[in-house]
Amino acid sequence: MTTLAHRNNLAAWARATRDQLDLPFPIPSGRVGLVACCSRKLDHSAPARELYCSRLFKAAVAWLEASTRCDGWAILSAKHGLVQPNDLLEPYDLHLATLPSTERARWAARTHEQLVARYGTGTIFLVLAGWEYRRCLHGLLVEDPIHHWTQQRRDRGMTSRRAALGVGLIYKMLREGKAYP
Repeated sequence: MTTLAHRNNLAAWARATRDQLDLPFPIPSGRVGLVACCSRKLDHSAPARELYCSRLFKAAVAWLEASTRCDGWAILSAKHGLVQPNDLLEPYDLHLATLPSTERARWAARTHEQLVARYGTGTIFLVLAGWEYRRCLHGLLVEDPIHHWTQQRRDRGMTSRRAALGVGLIYKMLREGKAYP
């Protein structure tokens, strides 16, 4: 009988082996967290996990790393598409929301291809990102904690406008380790 810990260790070994051998096919990862990049960055090159330095980004990463729901996590970058936490990046100033719609569509298609190439189509993506970043996930399996938390607030009788989660409230929920079923 395969335990969850055994499956997680096997998935981690498979990903590490794939990365070392640079295999041309995806190794399913089970569930992968995706967090959006941010505009606040260091002023020098660094691994992606360190380059992005907003409080919201750090809280999202901490939440994903503490979660037992994900086998790993990655970053959706406005410039690079899919980025692994240890990828070395130079700082850049590019905001997905300011790009023309044709560029955003190209970004979504390219990032979708990167996700499928790396993780396959059977991986579930747990997404901590805004709408523009979620566009690349069309046709993939997605879990959305932010939507879930908003729905919980609506179920408690809040109007849609009051129930909507702003950045500050999302940050607070991540910092508090808000449960997600």
